[in-house]
Amino acid sequence: MNEHPTTDGEPQPAGPATVSGSSRYGRRALLSVAAAAGAGVAVSLAGGTAPAEAASRDNGGPVLLGEANTATAGTTITNADGGAFAGNTSANGGHSGVHGNDTSTAGGYGVAGSSTHGFGVAGDSTNGTGVQGTTSGPGGIGVAGIDNSGEDLSSGVTGTSTIGFGVSGNCPNGVAIYGESANGYAVYATAPGGTGLLVQGPSVFQGTTKFSNSGFATVKKNDKSVKVKLAGVTVANIVLATLQTLQPGVAVAAAVPDAGSFTITLTGSVPADTNVGWFVIG
Repeated sequence: MNEHPTTDGEPQPAGPATVSGSSRYGRRALLSVAAAAGAGVAVSLAGGTAPAEAASRDNGGPVLLGEANTATAGTTITNADGGAFAGNTSANGGHSGVHGNDTSTAGGYGVAGSSTHGFGVAGDSTNGTGVQGTTSGPGGIGVAGIDNSGEDLSSGVTGTSTIGFGVSGNCPNGVAIYGESANGYAVYATAPGGTGLLVQGPSVFQGTTKFSNSGFATVKKNDKSVKVKLAGVTVANIVLATLQTLQPGVAVAAAVPDAGSFTITLTGSVPADTNVGWFVIG
Protein backbone atom coordinates (compact mmCIF):
# COMPACT_ATOMS: atom_id res chain seq x y z
CA MET A 1 0.00 0.00 0.00
CA ASN A 2 1.40 3.39 -1.00
CA GLU A 3 1.81 5.98 1.72
CA HIS A 4 2.40 9.76 1.61
CA PRO A 5 3.92 11.82 4.43
CA THR A 6 1.76 14.46 6.04
CA THR A 7 2.77 17.82 7.45
CA ASP A 8 3.30 16.33 10.92
CA GLY A 9 5.58 13.57 9.58
CA GLU A 10 3.11 10.66 10.07
CA PRO A 11 2.56 8.55 6.95
CA GLN A 12 -0.96 8.43 5.58
CA PRO A 13 -2.56 6.10 3.05
CA ALA A 14 -2.48 7.43 -0.48
CA GLY A 15 -5.85 8.88 -1.48
CA PRO A 16 -7.30 9.57 -4.89
CA ALA A 17 -5.41 12.09 -7.06
CA THR A 18 -6.83 15.58 -6.84
CA VAL A 19 -6.08 18.86 -8.58
CA SER A 20 -7.60 22.21 -7.61
CA GLY A 21 -9.40 21.12 -4.49
CA SER A 22 -11.84 18.25 -4.84
CA SER A 23 -11.72 17.71 -8.65
CA ARG A 24 -10.98 13.99 -9.34
CA TYR A 25 -9.31 12.51 -12.38
CA GLY A 26 -8.85 9.00 -13.64
CA ARG A 27 -5.65 7.01 -14.04
CA ARG A 28 -5.25 8.02 -17.69
CA ALA A 29 -5.37 11.72 -16.84
CA LEU A 30 -2.78 11.29 -14.11
CA LEU A 31 -0.45 9.51 -16.52
CA SER A 32 -0.84 12.41 -18.96
CA VAL A 33 0.13 14.87 -16.25
CA ALA A 34 3.15 12.77 -15.31
CA ALA A 35 4.28 12.60 -18.93
CA ALA A 36 3.94 16.34 -19.35
CA ALA A 37 5.88 16.94 -16.16
CA GLY A 38 8.69 14.74 -17.41
CA ALA A 39 8.93 16.89 -20.56
CA GLY A 40 9.12 20.10 -18.56
CA VAL A 41 5.72 21.41 -19.67
CA ALA A 42 3.19 23.37 -17.60
CA VAL A 43 -0.29 21.89 -18.04
CA SER A 44 -3.78 22.45 -16.69
CA LEU A 45 -6.16 19.54 -16.38
CA ALA A 46 -9.53 19.93 -18.05
CA GLY A 47 -12.06 21.24 -15.60
CA GLY A 48 -9.43 22.38 -13.08
CA THR A 49 -8.89 25.95 -12.02
CA ALA A 50 -5.12 25.97 -11.47
CA PRO A 51 -2.25 24.88 -13.72
CA ALA A 52 -0.15 21.89 -12.78
CA GLU A 53 3.49 23.02 -12.73
CA ALA A 54 6.11 20.55 -13.88
CA ALA A 55 9.08 22.42 -12.45
CA SER A 56 10.10 25.41 -10.38
CA ARG A 57 9.08 28.96 -11.35
CA ASP A 58 12.77 29.93 -11.26
CA ASN A 59 14.99 29.91 -14.35
CA GLY A 60 14.55 26.61 -16.12
CA GLY A 61 10.91 26.23 -15.04
CA PRO A 62 7.87 26.17 -17.29
CA VAL A 63 6.29 29.18 -18.97
CA LEU A 64 2.79 29.57 -17.58
CA LEU A 65 0.19 31.15 -19.83
CA GLY A 66 -1.96 33.85 -18.30
CA GLU A 67 0.65 34.64 -15.64
CA ALA A 68 3.71 36.88 -15.43
CA ASN A 69 6.88 34.95 -16.21
CA THR A 70 10.20 36.49 -15.20
CA ALA A 71 13.66 35.17 -15.98
CA THR A 72 17.24 36.42 -16.19
CA ALA A 73 18.20 33.97 -18.93
CA GLY A 74 16.89 33.90 -22.49
CA THR A 75 14.22 31.45 -23.67
CA THR A 76 14.66 29.62 -26.97
CA ILE A 77 11.93 27.78 -28.86
CA THR A 78 13.09 25.65 -31.79
CA ASN A 79 10.92 23.83 -34.31
CA ALA A 80 12.65 22.16 -37.24
CA ASP A 81 9.44 21.30 -39.11
CA GLY A 82 7.27 24.39 -38.73
CA GLY A 83 6.80 27.70 -36.96
CA ALA A 84 8.54 27.97 -33.62
CA PHE A 85 5.97 30.30 -32.06
CA ALA A 86 2.53 31.62 -33.00
CA GLY A 87 0.57 34.33 -31.23
CA ASN A 88 -3.10 34.94 -31.98
CA THR A 89 -5.78 37.17 -30.52
CA SER A 90 -9.43 37.62 -31.42
CA ALA A 91 -10.16 40.29 -28.82
CA ASN A 92 -11.25 43.76 -29.91
CA GLY A 93 -9.63 46.96 -28.72
CA GLY A 94 -6.11 47.15 -30.16
CA HIS A 95 -4.66 43.94 -28.77
CA SER A 96 -1.64 42.23 -30.31
CA GLY A 97 -1.03 38.66 -31.39
CA VAL A 98 2.61 39.09 -30.38
CA HIS A 99 3.84 42.03 -28.30
CA GLY A 100 7.46 42.88 -27.61
CA ASN A 101 8.69 45.66 -25.35
CA ASP A 102 12.25 46.83 -24.75
CA THR A 103 12.89 49.18 -21.82
CA SER A 104 16.70 49.13 -21.91
CA THR A 105 18.60 52.42 -22.05
CA ALA A 106 21.19 51.11 -24.52
CA GLY A 107 18.66 50.60 -27.30
CA GLY A 108 17.40 47.09 -27.92
CA TYR A 109 14.56 45.53 -29.90
CA GLY A 110 10.97 45.14 -28.83
CA VAL A 111 10.60 42.48 -31.50
CA ALA A 112 13.53 41.22 -33.59
CA GLY A 113 13.39 38.93 -36.59
CA SER A 114 16.19 37.31 -38.54
CA SER A 115 16.13 35.15 -41.66
CA THR A 116 18.83 33.63 -43.85
CA HIS A 117 16.85 33.50 -47.09
CA GLY A 118 13.33 34.67 -46.23
CA PHE A 119 11.83 37.56 -44.27
CA GLY A 120 13.20 38.65 -40.91
CA VAL A 121 9.81 40.11 -39.99
CA ALA A 122 6.70 39.71 -42.15
CA GLY A 123 3.37 41.43 -41.64
CA ASP A 124 0.14 40.56 -43.42
CA SER A 125 -3.28 42.15 -43.13
CA THR A 126 -6.53 41.72 -45.03
CA ASN A 127 -8.06 45.12 -44.31
CA GLY A 128 -5.65 46.75 -41.88
CA THR A 129 -1.89 47.36 -41.78
CA GLY A 130 0.66 44.60 -42.35
CA VAL A 131 3.44 46.31 -40.39
CA GLN A 132 3.11 49.55 -38.43
CA GLY A 133 5.87 51.54 -36.82
CA THR A 134 5.10 54.32 -34.35
CA THR A 135 7.37 56.75 -32.55
CA SER A 136 6.40 59.44 -30.06
CA GLY A 137 9.78 60.90 -29.14
CA PRO A 138 11.89 63.59 -30.84
CA GLY A 139 14.18 62.16 -33.49
CA GLY A 140 12.50 58.77 -33.39
CA ILE A 141 11.85 56.54 -36.39
CA GLY A 142 8.60 54.67 -36.88
CA VAL A 143 10.03 52.15 -39.35
CA ALA A 144 13.72 51.89 -40.27
CA GLY A 145 15.22 49.79 -43.03
CA ILE A 146 19.00 49.30 -43.13
CA ASP A 147 20.99 47.64 -45.89
CA ASN A 148 24.60 46.74 -45.11
CA SER A 149 25.20 44.42 -48.05
CA GLY A 150 26.93 46.96 -50.26
CA GLU A 151 25.09 45.62 -53.31
CA ASP A 152 23.51 47.92 -55.91
CA LEU A 153 20.19 46.06 -56.08
CA SER A 154 19.68 45.57 -52.34
CA SER A 155 17.22 47.72 -50.39
CA GLY A 156 16.78 48.94 -46.85
CA VAL A 157 13.03 49.28 -47.39
CA THR A 158 11.02 47.81 -50.25
CA GLY A 159 7.33 48.36 -50.91
CA THR A 160 5.36 46.29 -53.41
CA SER A 161 1.78 46.76 -54.52
CA THR A 162 -0.26 45.29 -57.36
CA ILE A 163 -2.65 48.22 -57.74
CA GLY A 164 -2.17 50.63 -54.84
CA PHE A 165 0.99 52.15 -53.33
CA GLY A 166 4.20 50.23 -52.76
CA VAL A 167 5.29 52.80 -50.18
CA SER A 168 2.93 55.45 -48.84
CA GLY A 169 3.71 58.38 -46.56
CA ASN A 170 1.20 60.69 -44.90
CA CYS A 171 2.10 63.80 -42.91
CA PRO A 172 -0.30 66.77 -42.61
CA ASN A 173 2.32 69.39 -41.78
CA GLY A 174 5.77 67.86 -42.22
CA VAL A 175 7.50 65.55 -44.69
CA ALA A 176 5.55 62.46 -45.71
CA ILE A 177 8.55 60.58 -47.15
CA TYR A 178 12.15 61.58 -46.41
CA GLY A 179 15.28 60.20 -48.02
CA GLU A 180 18.90 61.06 -47.26
CA SER A 181 22.08 59.92 -48.97
CA ALA A 182 25.63 61.21 -48.60
CA ASN A 183 26.87 60.16 -52.05
CA GLY A 184 24.05 58.30 -53.79
CA TYR A 185 20.35 58.87 -54.39
CA ALA A 186 18.14 59.83 -51.45
CA VAL A 187 15.05 58.72 -53.39
CA TYR A 188 15.21 56.60 -56.54
CA ALA A 189 12.15 55.95 -58.71
CA THR A 190 12.02 53.78 -61.81
CA ALA A 191 9.18 52.49 -63.98
CA PRO A 192 10.20 50.79 -67.25
CA GLY A 193 6.63 50.70 -68.51
CA GLY A 194 5.01 53.45 -66.47
CA THR A 195 5.86 56.70 -64.71
CA GLY A 196 8.90 56.85 -62.48
CA LEU A 197 7.65 59.80 -60.46
CA LEU A 198 4.20 61.37 -60.38
CA VAL A 199 3.86 64.74 -58.67
CA GLN A 200 0.49 66.39 -58.12
CA GLY A 201 0.57 69.96 -56.88
CA PRO A 202 3.38 72.52 -56.61
CA SER A 203 6.95 71.21 -56.54
CA VAL A 204 10.06 72.73 -54.99
CA PHE A 205 13.62 71.93 -56.15
CA GLN A 206 16.47 73.23 -54.02
CA GLY A 207 20.00 73.05 -55.40
CA THR A 208 21.26 72.06 -58.82
CA THR A 209 18.82 69.94 -60.81
CA LYS A 210 20.06 67.56 -63.50
CA PHE A 211 18.01 66.09 -66.33
CA SER A 212 19.29 63.33 -68.60
CA ASN A 213 17.18 64.74 -71.46
CA SER A 214 18.97 68.07 -71.42
CA GLY A 215 22.36 69.33 -72.59
CA PHE A 216 23.97 71.58 -75.13
CA ALA A 217 24.91 71.32 -78.80
CA THR A 218 27.46 73.30 -80.77
CA VAL A 219 26.64 75.17 -83.98
CA LYS A 220 29.87 75.34 -85.94
CA LYS A 221 31.34 78.57 -87.29
CA ASN A 222 29.47 79.90 -90.34
CA ASP A 223 26.65 77.33 -89.81
CA LYS A 224 23.10 78.11 -88.69
CA SER A 225 21.82 74.69 -87.52
CA VAL A 226 22.82 71.54 -85.64
CA LYS A 227 21.24 68.09 -85.44
CA VAL A 228 21.21 66.30 -82.05
CA LYS A 229 20.65 62.54 -81.75
CA LEU A 230 18.79 61.44 -78.62
CA ALA A 231 17.20 58.02 -78.11
CA GLY A 232 13.51 58.09 -77.30
CA VAL A 233 12.72 61.42 -78.91
CA THR A 234 9.56 61.49 -81.05
CA VAL A 235 7.74 64.11 -83.05
CA ALA A 236 5.38 64.47 -80.08
CA ASN A 237 8.13 65.86 -77.81
CA ILE A 238 8.70 69.52 -77.06
CA VAL A 239 12.26 70.82 -77.45
CA LEU A 240 13.34 74.06 -75.78
CA ALA A 241 16.58 75.69 -76.96
CA THR A 242 18.51 78.87 -76.16
CA LEU A 243 21.88 80.33 -77.11
CA GLN A 244 24.60 79.98 -74.47
CA THR A 245 26.77 82.64 -76.13
CA LEU A 246 25.61 86.10 -77.16
CA GLN A 247 25.75 86.51 -80.92
CA PRO A 248 24.36 89.92 -82.02
CA GLY A 249 21.52 89.57 -84.49
CA VAL A 250 21.31 85.79 -84.10
CA ALA A 251 18.67 83.82 -82.15
CA VAL A 252 17.06 80.39 -82.11
CA ALA A 253 14.51 80.18 -84.89
CA ALA A 254 13.20 76.65 -84.21
CA ALA A 255 13.88 73.33 -82.45
CA VAL A 256 12.15 70.57 -84.40
CA PRO A 257 11.86 67.02 -82.94
CA ASP A 258 12.04 63.89 -85.07
CA ALA A 259 12.33 60.14 -84.44
CA GLY A 260 15.47 59.74 -82.32
CA SER A 261 16.76 63.27 -82.92
CA PHE A 262 15.92 66.97 -83.17
CA THR A 263 17.32 69.88 -85.17
CA ILE A 264 18.06 73.34 -83.80
CA THR A 265 18.01 76.12 -86.39
CA LEU A 266 19.20 79.70 -85.85
CA THR A 267 18.04 82.89 -87.56
CA GLY A 268 21.46 83.31 -89.14
CA SER A 269 24.92 81.82 -89.35
CA VAL A 270 27.30 82.34 -86.43
CA PRO A 271 30.79 83.91 -86.73
CA ALA A 272 32.25 81.36 -84.29
CA ASP A 273 31.41 78.03 -82.66
CA THR A 274 28.33 78.68 -80.51
CA ASN A 275 26.78 76.47 -77.86
CA VAL A 276 23.01 76.07 -77.70
CA GLY A 277 21.36 74.67 -74.57
CA TRP A 278 18.41 72.31 -75.06
CA PHE A 279 15.77 70.56 -72.95
CA VAL A 280 13.38 67.86 -74.17
CA ILE A 281 9.95 67.62 -72.52
CA GLY A 282 7.31 64.96 -72.88
